[in-house]
Amino acid sequence: MSQIDASSTTEREIDIAVRDLVAKGFEHAVGILRSRHADLVAGARLLLEKETLTADEFPAIRSAAQPVMPDA
Repeated sequence: MSQIDASSTTEREIDIAVRDLVAKGFEHAVGILRSRHADLVAGARLLLEKETLTADEFPAIRSAAQPVMPDA
C-alpha cells in the first residue's frame, strides 16, 4: 500500500469525506431494506419452506427494480 504525503489538515478532510460517503451509503442501504421489508419477510418464509427459490417462485425478485445510487 502506498502512502500519501499530506498535511494533517488534508488527512482530516479526507477522513471526514470518506466517513460521509460511508454514512450516506449505509443510510441508502437501510432505506432500501426498509422499503422492501415485506419482500424480505416473504422471501424468508419461502426459503424456510423450500430451501431454494427461482425468480419465478418469488415474484419480488423478478419485479425488483435496480437500486439507484444516490448522487455523490
